[in-house]
Amino acid sequence: MLELTGWMADRWMARRGDVLEAVLPAGVRLRRRVKRVPVLVVTGEQGNRRPTVNQKKILDAAIQPTPLDVLLKETGVSRSVVNRLLRTGMIIESGSIERDSESDSPESDSVKHNVGGDELPVLSVAQEKALQAILYPLQHGTHETIVLFGVTGSGKTEVYLQAVTETIARGQQAIVLVPEISLTPQTCDRFRSRFGKVAVLHSHLTPAERHDHWREIAAGRVSVIVGARSAIFAPAPRLGLIVIDEEHENTFKQATSPRYHARDVAEWIAQKEGVPLVLGSATPSLETFARCLSGDWKMCRMPERVGESELPAVVTVDLRDRKSRSKGAISPR
Repeated sequence: MLELTGWMADRWMARRGDVLEAVLPAGVRLRRRVKRVPVLVVTGEQGNRRPTVNQKKILDAAIQPTPLDVLLKETGVSRSVVNRLLRTGMIIESGSIERDSESDSPESDSVKHNVGGDELPVLSVAQEKALQAILYPLQHGTHETIVLFGVTGSGKTEVYLQAVTETIARGQQAIVLVPEISLTPQTCDRFRSRFGKVAVLHSHLTPAERHDHWREIAAGRVSVIVGARSAIFAPAPRLGLIVIDEEHENTFKQATSPRYHARDVAEWIAQKEGVPLVLGSATPSLETFARCLSGDWKMCRMPERVGESELPAVVTVDLRDRKSRSKGAISPR
């Protein structure tokens, strides 16, 4: 981390303090506060007592020692039901564990579990060629930057998904950067439908949620990190792949000091970690084109849409006489 921040400070002529503030979110910089959560277990001493419906839910869930917050979340019953069982001796406190006080539950709501995915779609020839270009350095543990230059609808996202699938199969983690405007529920759900755990990092997270994300990522309990520009700093200990979708978007460059570009930071990290970096766009930036022409980066062209679907027809409309046909600036056609 210090090596990265030092490089960024020199590269963008920024103060190291400003760089550290950009790299470490506010929620991570907060002093960690913990609370102790009791662990409860059934004693088996019910006697002649007949438990209520809600009490039975707790008794069934606490056959094995279980933290109180997990019991309440899984059963949906109130704390008073647990207190009643404790007073009657039907359950006892067998110990306790620590929880971060910022988190209301044992697992942050911003970390979602996989609900099961379908079979992987069959790739087109161009998609398969691009995927193999990514898998070669991934499987050999080497760094390479691969640019997917594909028209809209060419299936770049599916190539990302299958590359991430292979990364997870190898026991590694993947960081996927998308423009903030593209960080929609549909985009997030597409990743969640494929993978075990997905952490979504964006600017609207609370400090506590961001802290929970970083803790889960650093512990290796999250396989896929999806987010905007700052997600590149996620502390993935088993990083295996970095993907930047729509790499030409100017939102990947920070407007205030340090004025870093996530693409440049991603390349530095990928080189240090020895992992492939994938850049995707229908209109790559001039910098990206130049690196490909120089031979530094590899470009995979995907000129056709998946399923042989055609691009929308483009018609040139002469608007010089639009006043006679329309009151607005938009052509009636």
